Parts: sequence; structure tokens; C-alpha cells
Amino acid sequence: MSTTTLTSGNDTVTLYEGFFGQISGSGWASLRGVTLDGATGTDVLIVDYPDSIFTLTESTSGVVTLSTASGGSVSLANFEQIQFQNAVVDLTPAVSTSPTAGNDVLTGSAGHDQLSALAGQDTLIGAAGNDTLDGGTGSDTLDGGAGRDRLLGQAGNDTLTGGTGADTLAGGTGHDTLSSGAGQDVFLFNAPLQSGASSDLIQDFSGSDRIALDDAVFHLGITGTAAGVSLASRPATASVLVQGTQALGTEDRLVYDAHTGQLFYDPTGSALGSSDQVLVATLGTGTHPNLSASDFWVV
Repeated sequence: MSTTTLTSGNDTVTLYEGFFGQISGSGWASLRGVTLDGATGTDVLIVDYPDSIFTLTESTSGVVTLSTASGGSVSLANFEQIQFQNAVVDLTPAVSTSPTAGNDVLTGSAGHDQLSALAGQDTLIGAAGNDTLDGGTGSDTLDGGAGRDRLLGQAGNDTLTGGTGADTLAGGTGHDTLSSGAGQDVFLFNAPLQSGASSDLIQDFSGSDRIALDDAVFHLGITGTAAGVSLASRPATASVLVQGTQALGTEDRLVYDAHTGQLFYDPTGSALGSSDQVLVATLGTGTHPNLSASDFWVV
């Protein structure tokens, strides 16, 4: 792989379809498989490459590689920013002497953005459009903005804000703070359950929102679907949701205490309570909503 070192000033590289590009308005050149070293100055890669999904990966030395599913790639060292048609990726915090990925700021625009972070404490802002934000590892901040967004915190103690629109928020592992904003939103729990110290806080659950439980994690006697199956579809005599602080019978799997907002999962449903129950989430801070079986869907 060859390396092209740019000038010490502020350089702009424009990348077109087929990985042909121009460096600061110079002649055309193939940039496929090339490493561009921005040297000093403020250097920007402009991607004029429509209808493609790009993947950004960062090496331990801080080199960022932009690649497509077709196999083309270009690597960037000492670059400060990548400008896509519907997103801007700020590389400034990520390019450092640290052997780990940096703290990135990824900002979308009016399009349907797909923003994925690496390691580090990242900030992903979807703005308008139906966006997918993936925090990766680290304690990240995700803000969907307007539109029908999908926010995936993954590992770390993340803060997810849906904004307006019907959003899906999945904190993943860690102690996450979830705020859906306006719209009919879904709080998705699909990560392996950990101790209560890693439970989530749902700040603003309302009557139009849903809690979606993955049937691979929560065994409730219902096979989930992509669209979701309401927990209320079970006969009343076979209810798995109990109000209070502990399971009361062998069918009980979900325990909700409206006084504290704590939602537990009891994998055994042992009568008269179980030491196995795990705190899944706390709903509300000062006040706590009432929950019924119709608020839960199995996916």
C-alpha cells in the first residue's frame, strides 16, 4: 500500500465513485488502496460517492480506513474531517498518540444517516431523517433528533435521546439512561441480563410507548416476531406480569413496583419471591408510570 503525503497546509481531497479523486483541485488519481497522510494543517476528505454504505475502522496507530462493501478502501492519517453527502465525521479527537480509539463526534444531516462509533466516549447526532446510531464500546451519547430513529448504545454506560418521531432505543449492556422524547417509542431490551447495577433508567415512559423484550433473553412463554407480540395476548389466567416487589407464583416472570418504578425479571418464577430476580430498568425518577401487560411486546 503506497503512502501519499500532502502539503503542510490545509488540504481538501475529493473522492468520487470508483475511488478516483482529486487532491486540492489537482489532476485525477486513483486513491484505491492508498494511504493519504495529511501532515500538518486542517485536512478534509469530501466523499462525493452516492448510494453507498461506508465503514470506518481505526488502527491502533490512529490511521482511519474508509471502505465499501465492494472492497475499495482509502486510509487517512492526520486528517481532521470526512464530509459525506449526508453526514460529517469529525476525526480530530480520534487522531492522537493514544493506542486506543478516540472520543469522536459524528453528526448527520437531513438524510437517513447510519453513524457507527468505535471505542471511546463518542457523541452521535442524527439530526433529521430516519437514522441508525450505533455507539459501539465506551460510554456514548446518542441523539436521534427528528425522524424515526434507531439508537443502539451497545457496551458502556450510554445516554440515548430519541427526540421527535417514533424511535427505538436499545441501551445494550451497561447502566444506560434512555429518554424517548415525543412519539410512540420502543424501549428494546435484547442484551444479556447482568446485575441490577447495570440496569437502565427510562426517564419518560408514556402511555403510547412500548417495552420490547427479546424472547432469547426473556422467557415469557411467547415466541416473538419482528413486529412484536403483545404480552396481553396471553390468557389472563396465564399472566406473567405481577405488581409488587416479588414473584408470587410459578407463572410470574415480570415484577413491577409502581411505587419505585423498578421492573424486575424473575427467570424461575418461584412462588413467594426469588433471589434470582434481576433489576431490568427503573421507569421515571420523581413519579413512576403504571404498567400493564399491553405495555410489553415480545420480539
